[in-house]
Amino acid sequence: MEHLEFFYADGLNKLFPEQSLVITPLPIDYIFSNFAANQEVNACAQDIKNITWLAKFNQEVLNLHNFYQDNLEPEHVYLEDTHKLASLPELNIFVLDLAQEYIPQALINLLDSNLDKYLLFICHYEGRYSLSANLKFNFTPSATQKSSQFPFEITSSLNSQWLSATELLDTFNLQGKTVKDLYLNLLSLIYLNSSKHSQKQDAHTQAPQQHAAQKHPNQADKAPLPYDHSKVNPITLNLPKILELENQLTKLIQEGDRLNKAKNKERQPNKKFALHTNFQKVQKKILATKEQLKQLKDAAN
Repeated sequence: MEHLEFFYADGLNKLFPEQSLVITPLPIDYIFSNFAANQEVNACAQDIKNITWLAKFNQEVLNLHNFYQDNLEPEHVYLEDTHKLASLPELNIFVLDLAQEYIPQALINLLDSNLDKYLLFICHYEGRYSLSANLKFNFTPSATQKSSQFPFEITSSLNSQWLSATELLDTFNLQGKTVKDLYLNLLSLIYLNSSKHSQKQDAHTQAPQQHAAQKHPNQADKAPLPYDHSKVNPITLNLPKILELENQLTKLIQEGDRLNKAKNKERQPNKKFALHTNFQKVQKKILATKEQLKQLKDAAN
């Protein structure tokens, strides 16, 4: 497994149950020639050394680990209505060995838009790792958008910060009694370790930073983290709504900036007043959205 030598040397294979491991290299040329790769995607080709299908999780794999117990909690009720969230039978995990320290987001989005699996990508560059995944929904055509070449719609892309192997070992965990729970928990994990997450991280997510400069003495022999599939990360239940509100907030801020610039340039009093009125309305929406986000994040901590 020369293409995953770094992965085994860092002991990261220990994070996954043996029954889940696939460890199959994927031909890069096949991927780029058989998907509708645009110019941005094709530009990624030279920066990817290897793509490896590392592991897969389906209900059979979960059951093999006897995760179901009589005292498990009932199905989780998500705050956000997730009926449009793609309900997929399997989570596939890929390792991207890169020639540069960057996230090939265009390639990740292309694969995620086409494959009928939940996908998690572990990007690697010179001993550092970044987790990447998308919140994806079944494509629902709008009145003005009759069809799409992709069966799935990417609503949010999440990337963790670049982590050392030690940080990733300290951070990574698998939780969820269903494939959907597992997927959303991994999204939450990435979100909590991303630069987008502005709130102070809890003790669990702070642990990697405290040990960043220190390597585990027996890292290669590190035992797998406990797989408690009866639990769900508290932020997971709110995550789809949090991401939706963050996207809305970004658009509102952009609209506010646009209106403010237009208002400052406008010379006609009536038009200037109208722009100012619209700007004030957007500012109120921004404040309301920020308050909603704060309440959701506070509830998850």
